Amino acid sequence: MNRAASTSGAADVSATSARVQRGVTPIESATAWPVVADERIVGRRIAMGAGAAGRIAFVDADALVAAYGAAVTDISAEEPPH
Repeated sequence: MNRAASTSGAADVSATSARVQRGVTPIESATAWPVVADERIVGRRIAMGAGAAGRIAFVDADALVAAYGAAVTDISAEEPPH
């Protein structure tokens, strides 16, 4: 669940459906959620929620994408330089 979802009413629905706390990534929930990965993580080691508030896991992004059959696409909006 991304930050945008966690600040809207969708977060309550997502948290209830996934049976996890708000803001926790529901990858292994009882509900089959689609996994979408930003193209910028390909080939990198990334940090992600580890199933409990305040916990993170470092994973190989390519292995994560393959394991969950994630859709890889451009989902980020870059900020202009300050």
